[in-house]
Amino acid sequence: LKIIVCHYMARKSDEVKKMRLGQENEAEGLALLPIVNGMPLTHVTLHPRLGRQQYKGIPNREAFARWMEECRHPLVYNGDICGLENGEWRVVDSAKLKGVMIGRGLLSRPWITYAPDLTANPSDLERETIARMHAAVYRHAVENLCGDSQILSRLHAFWEYLDVDPKAKKAIKKATTLRRYDEAVAALLGRESSIVQSLSR
Repeated sequence: LKIIVCHYMARKSDEVKKMRLGQENEAEGLALLPIVNGMPLTHVTLHPRLGRQQYKGIPNREAFARWMEECRHPLVYNGDICGLENGEWRVVDSAKLKGVMIGRGLLSRPWITYAPDLTANPSDLERETIARMHAAVYRHAVENLCGDSQILSRLHAFWEYLDVDPKAKKAIKKATTLRRYDEAVAALLGRESSIVQSLSR
């Protein structure tokens, strides 16, 4: 820890730090707070879970609020942001909050930045958002990879977090040829099945 602190203090440029509340308990992170406050940071990105939790359980937003009171650097909130409904972003009301970092939430519902109050049932906007992203990923895969197996491996990963109909997702991930994959995607998006059309968009 002392080596890490000296490294940060010796750097001339500003840094950004991403961290959790601690590994085993919240007290571990709070114990580091004086050190963090002394570092030349532009901001701190804090995920309000413990390391041992990984991504299980509910983020401790009360603990995040305590960090906001005592941390002298602007904070960026990270953790389980999947939309604006149900008060998920209530923590952003604070003037000290620099921003939010969205990871899996944006991967699962990439349309939330356009219409955060949409339900999980695909609307026209949701389908259009997925279709545009898919077309770009599809084009890159077929232009840079060889054979159905390699291409499908890349394309299947695209659907990993997307919040879409489970049966449709299962059909997509079970596809072993590009033709069957394209048909399964078309069934979900309500579009005419055509690999060529996907590439031309």
